[in-house]
Parts: sequence; C-alpha cells; structure tokens
Amino acid sequence: MSRTSRSEFQGVLARREKRLAYLLLLPTFMLVLAIVLLPLVANFWISFKPVTLGDLRPPSLIIKEAARGTIAAPGDAFKIEYRFRNSSMKYPLAEASVRDTLPDGFTITALDPACDIISEAGARSIICTLGDLDAKARGKLVIEAVLRDPLKVSKDILKASKPETVFTAQHVMTSFDFTIENFEKVFSAAEFWNVLKTSIYYTVFGTAVIKYSGSRDFAALIVADLRSNNAPNVAIFPQPGLAGDMAKEGHLVPLGDDLATWMTDNYGAGSSWVDLGTYGDSNGKDHFYGFAFKMDLKSLVWYSPEQFEDNGYEIPATMEELIELSDQMVSDGNTPWCIGVESGNATGWTATDWMEDIMLRTATPEQYDMWVSNELPFNSPEVINAMNVYGQFSRNDDYVAGGSKSVATTSFGDAPKGLFTSPASCMMHRQASFIPAFFPKKGEEVATGEADFFYFPPYASANLGNPVLGAGTLWTMTKDSPATRALFNYFAEASAHEAWMSQGTFLTAHKGADLSAYATPALAKQGQILSNATTFRFDASDLMPGAIGAGAFWSEMTNFANGQDAQTTADNIQAAWDAIK
Repeated sequence: MSRTSRSEFQGVLARREKRLAYLLLLPTFMLVLAIVLLPLVANFWISFKPVTLGDLRPPSLIIKEAARGTIAAPGDAFKIEYRFRNSSMKYPLAEASVRDTLPDGFTITALDPACDIISEAGARSIICTLGDLDAKARGKLVIEAVLRDPLKVSKDILKASKPETVFTAQHVMTSFDFTIENFEKVFSAAEFWNVLKTSIYYTVFGTAVIKYSGSRDFAALIVADLRSNNAPNVAIFPQPGLAGDMAKEGHLVPLGDDLATWMTDNYGAGSSWVDLGTYGDSNGKDHFYGFAFKMDLKSLVWYSPEQFEDNGYEIPATMEELIELSDQMVSDGNTPWCIGVESGNATGWTATDWMEDIMLRTATPEQYDMWVSNELPFNSPEVINAMNVYGQFSRNDDYVAGGSKSVATTSFGDAPKGLFTSPASCMMHRQASFIPAFFPKKGEEVATGEADFFYFPPYASANLGNPVLGAGTLWTMTKDSPATRALFNYFAEASAHEAWMSQGTFLTAHKGADLSAYATPALAKQGQILSNATTFRFDASDLMPGAIGAGAFWSEMTNFANGQDAQTTADNIQAAWDAIK
C-alpha cells in the first residue's frame, strides 16, 4: 500500500497555489499589457494613416424634423419636413436612409418620391431612401397631409418620435489605407532638424515648463509686475493699447522681423495683424512685439437656412446684393432684420459694432485708424456717411422687426430670437460669433442646421477687399530666453493652431492651418472668413478712450436709434472727444 509523504503533499499544494496565484494575477497582467501596448499600437496605426485632426470626427447623418402649418382642426393642411445633412466636411455617406414612426389621425396627400409608407403591427412608419450623400450634402424631404383627429396629432406628438438613420461611411481611421507621407512631411520639413536639436538640448540640459496664470485684474497686475521687473516671460494682452504702452516704457522684448514677415505672408490680412502688434519703444522706434494667437469674429450675419430656402433667397456676396435682398424680403411681406441695442449700462454697444463694420466697408483702413485716434474727426463726412448707411438698416420701419423705434428698447440678447419664431419675425441678424449662446436652444440651432451665418459683405463698388471686424489676444515677450523664443517660433507652426482648433472656441487667421481640424463646421467657416480677409481691425470703441468708446459713442448711438439725426449725433461725440484732449 503506497503512501503519500508529507513533502510530496506540500509540493502538490504549492503548485496548485502557484497556478491559482497566476490565475488571479492574470487580469492584472493583461490590464498592464493593454495599458502599455494599446497606445503603442494606436500610435503606430495613426502614424501610417493619411489623417488630419478633422478626421477624428466620424461622418454622421443629421436629421431635423419639423411640422409646418396649423394643426388644430379636422381638415387643416400641414407639412412634415425632414431636413438632412452629412455632418462631415470630407467624407461621403453611402446607402443613407431615414425611418420614422407616424401617428394616426392624419391622411397623407403627397409623399416625397424618396419615401414609402409601411405598416407593421398596426403602426405606421415612413422610410426614405437618400442613397449616397457627398460631404457637406444637405436636403429636405416633404410630406403633405390633412388632419383627421386633433387628439392624435400635434406638433409635439410628431416631434416625440425621433427619426432613425442608417448609413455606411468609410472612415480613414478604420480603413486599410496606409501611407508614409506623414514621415516624409516630418523629415523633409525645414524646421525638423531645428526641433530635433532643441529637443536634444532640453533632454540633456533641462526641460522647459510652461505655467499659465490668469486674472480678472490682468491690466492692473501686468502693469505692476512689469514695472517692478516681476513679470512672467510671456504676457497675453486682450487689446493692443496697453501692450503699446508697455512697449513704450521699455518692458517688452521685440519678437523680430522674421516673425513679422512670416505673419504678413501666412495670416489672412497678415499686414493688419503685424500692425496691431507693432509699437514704438522707449526711443520711439517701431518693433514687432505682439503675436496674434486666438481671434474673435464680428462681421457675421445670422439667418435661418430653412427660411431662406422656403423663400428662394440666396446668400449675398456684396453689400449691394444684401440691400437688394433686404428690399426683396420687404416686397415678399417679410421683415429683413432684427436689431436691438439695449444692454443695461452698456446700451448702444451693438450700434457701435454696426458702425465699425460699415466704416470698414465705406472708408479705407487708414481712415478707420485715423477715426479711432480722432485724427479723422467724428463729425467728418466719412463717419457721418457710415452712420447714415447704418440708419438705412436700423431706422427703416420696413426693415426692422417691431419698427425702428424698437431698436433702442430691444435687448441685444433677445433680438436674434426673432429668427426662430413662427412665423419668423425677421430673416437676418448681424452679430458676432458669440450670439448663438442667446438663441432659444443656446446654440444647438447651429449644430442642427436651424441657424447659419454668412460674412457681412463689402461694397463691390468701394473696392476695399474683404475687411473683417473682430478682436484677438496678443502674446508678448517680457523676458528673453531660448525657451521663450522657441515658444513663439512654435506658434508659426500650423500644428500649434490645429491643436487648439480641435478644442472649440478657437479661431485663427493662419492660412496654412487645416480647416477640418476645427471642432465644428461653423468654426471652420468662421476660420475661413478670417483667413480670406484682406483687412482686419479691432473693435474701434474698445480702442478709443473709455469716455468715448464706452461713453459718448454708446449713448449717442442710442440717441440716434431714438431719432436723433446723424449730424447732431456725430457733433456730440466729437464734442466729448474735444473735452478730454
């Protein structure tokens, strides 16, 4: 009879415990392996793909459903519309279709040719075949119907059923298309070896660390820090005026002619941006100090694509066409504009924006700059002409929702809501890129296609190019160092801009940046307006002394909205200028 020794039994138990331990540790090993390997595989995959930042957003079919007409009593005729678009700016959609459930209670009198009605288990559905859709393609499906039972059908009931979409799309990230072009671009780029040398230097001798600090009291703090020689290496100014003052006191370091030349050649309206960053030093000699990075855009007109399409309106390319379009809208029984300048203690600032945009379209950039500094008096013929042009829009009862008298009392935030009423109170609204935040759905209208914008166009007859009004942050050097120089040189790279573009709320005039890197198509279109600009100017009221730009200019433009004539308005603002000289 065999017996198992104590040592043999312990050996079997130890092996079992070892296997159990390995099994228990296996998930941990696999997790660590995944953490290490998956990023490496992903980087390897992306490195050989013909991909840009814009490719990281997959194509999608976006559907917006709307009911048109009155749905109240039996016999009411109405329409159900499905507006669709391909969200991708680069890639097509294939075999696209839409399906939606329809309630009982109405009779379909006309069906879009692309659609069919099917019944399943007592429920009625509509299926529409869209086929292949090109990048940025959009369209509309229309069903005409007559109401039978108001208890079963309403606009809310129709919208309660969300349309379902089906499509296929080849996305560069999941395809088997590979390229070595990315490596060719890197190794053949002129700056590659400089970047490599810089990387080796910092690897061996140290590391550059960037720390950011912001403050609501920036203006006061940066002046105090600069004058006490305690400023950071880089100061970011929201306006050129204060930066110019600090340069004149000798607190800023010139960025150099090479960067100024680069910006002239590579930014939309590049010479304008260089001028905005060029100031006199303590000896009065001009240098390039301010590198514009991150812009804001004001020269926009917002509208409803649906209203334009229904009325057969085209986007105007010139100011002459915009005025003709406004007149056509009046003839059609529509109201062209929603305008409001009420803003509490800041009432009137939206009127000054109108004035500034029109000055850029009726006077030369040099005259605009002279106007800002009052070398061109406020009551000069050029300025009064711009004010009268603004009055053609704002003081025309046929042009403005609520009549011209409503302009002074309508809040600037409420004014654009007229685009979305039913029926629409107005067809267009001129305002900066921030205004979607005041739309009824807080900007969702832009993403769904309910709202869009176009560039506030120039006069073809004036031959002043494509002027743009806006703002931007100016990055300046306060302490010279290799790391700080490297940062500013990096700003010349398209990739520096594209990294921010993909985050949203960032606009750039860099003509070499890939527009598809923007977080949304709307931002991409705004970026294109900036890069296509031939002249860029800051908001004039922000550059004028506070007593004028945030005082007399605002209040007198409000008086202009209330009926005061242009000559009196201009004379009063000039008198305020004269009082502070």
